[in-house]
Amino acid sequence: NSNAFTLPKPAHELLRRKAASKLRSALLRGVRQANRNDPKRAKNKPPPLAYERWAARDVLRRTTTELLLPSSGVVDPALARDLSRHTMRGADAQALATSLADEAKTAADALKTNTENEEERKQERIYCTKCGAEMLAVALGAPEAKPYFTVSDAHYKKLKILYDDNEGSDDEQAFLRALFCLLCRYDALGGAGYQCALPNKCFDAMRKAVCANGECFASPLNCRTHAYCSAFPDTDGAFGSAGSFRNFYPEFGSFEANPIFVPETMSMMATHCESLLEAAEQGKPGKYDDGNTSKAEDKKQRHCGKPRSLSFCVVVPVWKECKFYGALMRSAFRRGEPIVLSAEHHVYVDGAQHARPSSERERPSSYDTAIFFLQTKRASDRWPCGEEQRVAIRQAFAGDILAKAKSGAGASSTVGEPQLQWSRVYKKKKVK
Repeated sequence: NSNAFTLPKPAHELLRRKAASKLRSALLRGVRQANRNDPKRAKNKPPPLAYERWAARDVLRRTTTELLLPSSGVVDPALARDLSRHTMRGADAQALATSLADEAKTAADALKTNTENEEERKQERIYCTKCGAEMLAVALGAPEAKPYFTVSDAHYKKLKILYDDNEGSDDEQAFLRALFCLLCRYDALGGAGYQCALPNKCFDAMRKAVCANGECFASPLNCRTHAYCSAFPDTDGAFGSAGSFRNFYPEFGSFEANPIFVPETMSMMATHCESLLEAAEQGKPGKYDDGNTSKAEDKKQRHCGKPRSLSFCVVVPVWKECKFYGALMRSAFRRGEPIVLSAEHHVYVDGAQHARPSSERERPSSYDTAIFFLQTKRASDRWPCGEEQRVAIRQAFAGDILAKAKSGAGASSTVGEPQLQWSRVYKKKKVK
């Protein structure tokens, strides 16, 4: 629930960003120190996105209110495997993973001592100035202060609309403080390459095909609808986020799910979707029993009502060796075979699209992509994903690639404006 979190102070958010940067440096330093006496490994660096994958896995373990730092204190065996596979010896990798877990928890505990104060927050003035033809610079304390964060004009306007719709405030500084914290958080998160979004035409094709008017994995920066889940309810809540998908329990509706490409996150998504679909198929009136339901809730859920329409359009890489892929293939709610798109025939929108000019927002896909349709019986009757819908989706993914090939244009030349024409269906009318 995003309402359970308070927007952090801008200065406090900068401290969190600094702590994340120190952890990344500790990872790099640990690899170098472990390999300094090994000529074959002396120049090795951590695998790309090793830190980001560790942080994403740690989210699934944490029960604290710290949302960015991998601060559960639990040693991540997958990080040790990641490091030992190509970078360092197994024992050294395990020792480094242990050291990083301790360091991250200590950093998160230190942030807790920096107490929140509403009056201090109001005194933190944010400046937003022009920075190039399409970009704005957002800084704390002074226009030229560093670090500053960039955002495109178009994304700025979109975020202002989202903020106004959600907060209903005319306080410009309140909006700018929320904007600064948002940009700072996603800059600290990093990993823009694995936070890619679907191109506009592709999302529109899914929405037209199966009425996918909600997003399970998005952010205020890349959302296409007013109904979306995101990773950070504290910074994203002011812009309308429903919070984490793990804590989202829709009873009906049609949703698009394009999670970050981390196997454990995608496994969580597959399990959660399956449980939600089972509850909807059985007509259970609320949160499914995940082991934490009270006796009163459990008794209520045994009185099943009518089955409901619930649908998920799931976009994942074709990693057939991973558990999540097998779970999706075995799902009792899978409708037909997944659409499989070869990597060279489609693109994604960069995770840092908000900080890039419009001509540089797309990036080629690194993997083949699969699109699964998971639906209850009523949903499949209402929003069938037959051959006509599949052809339309496939053509939408290939459209820009074909257009550029014919025109000889370079990558990302036809991206156009960011996602601005999102659906307001969940604010106007409930879909049952």
